[in-house]
Amino acid sequence: PDIAPGNFAASYAILGAQRGLKVLGIFARQSRAHGNHGLLGHIPRIWRYIEEDLAVPELSPVRALLAEILPLERRLPLAPPA
Repeated sequence: PDIAPGNFAASYAILGAQRGLKVLGIFARQSRAHGNHGLLGHIPRIWRYIEEDLAVPELSPVRALLAEILPLERRLPLAPPA
């Protein structure tokens, strides 16, 4: 009850972005290492959640880093290996 609403919202977004990026890594590993490609269909939705979280000013450095190392056009699920 003592946390300011703005601080809570920022903390919630930071946690959400971290969790979303972790989930993307897990989905990619499952696809590449274990052949579980069914999770790839969830990637666009997870990216939407991450983009919403990255909109908070506190995450602008992370947003800029992601834009540099993983541009928007590359944030789509990869086709499963043949």
